[in-house]
Amino acid sequence: MPSSAGTNDNYVQLKNTVRTAGLLEKNPTRYIGKISTVTALVAVSIAILIITDNIWIQMANAALLAFTTVQLCFLGHDAGHQQVFKTTRNNDRLGLIVSLLVGINRTWWVDKHNEHHGNPNDVDADPDVNLPLIAFSPEQARDSAGIKALIIRHQAALFYPLTCLESFVLKASGFPRLLRRDVKYGVAEPGVMIGHIALYLALIFWCLPVWEGIVFLAVHHVLTGLYVSATFAPNHKGMLMTDASSKIDFLSQQVLTSRNVRPSAMNDMLYG
Repeated sequence: MPSSAGTNDNYVQLKNTVRTAGLLEKNPTRYIGKISTVTALVAVSIAILIITDNIWIQMANAALLAFTTVQLCFLGHDAGHQQVFKTTRNNDRLGLIVSLLVGINRTWWVDKHNEHHGNPNDVDADPDVNLPLIAFSPEQARDSAGIKALIIRHQAALFYPLTCLESFVLKASGFPRLLRRDVKYGVAEPGVMIGHIALYLALIFWCLPVWEGIVFLAVHHVLTGLYVSATFAPNHKGMLMTDASSKIDFLSQQVLTSRNVRPSAMNDMLYG
């Protein structure tokens, strides 16, 4: 590995070059089209819910809403990075609106995601590689037992079935922070989550018969979990793993633990 001091200097030079090139400048107008498009997709999905109770049309609508939900998550991701608007307040407002629509607690996700970016693929510090039913290192696999060990033994085959639950997990994981009042906006964030649950369930079961509503809810969440997992899994899975004892500098860790994905208009849209 390069020396820490030398690579840190390289990182500072690289960051300065990127900043000087204007690549970190906020560009709110770039997001107007995306926000408008996603808002229109939400409106279309709601309209379909209201207009018809045909089960097959509603299953297609659940798939459309799953796609829209993940696109909303991409907006929430960029707002969490303070990259959409020029002020923190406006980025946070967008994050809260996204939380209302998708039901994921803003503070919990932003904190977890920042920990991940600071320590990608570090088994001791990256929350995204410390999951209850998947092992990312031989040590994690050896430390498992019982049902967990059985699942990990077959995790390659079970990965996609497990990701079907990811949407439910993302929604549930933020509630402990809410209950502890350990969030940035102590009134708005609980209100947003309660509002999401109330509006989401009321809309579905007001528009659809109970059993169709349950199927719609299941299809929406399963497809959301599959899609969101398919977008984050390629980023770091199968790349270098580190731990607290690894002698690796920040820049090298960022590069060696991350995978390049060939860009295209389609990939840019699908991966946010």
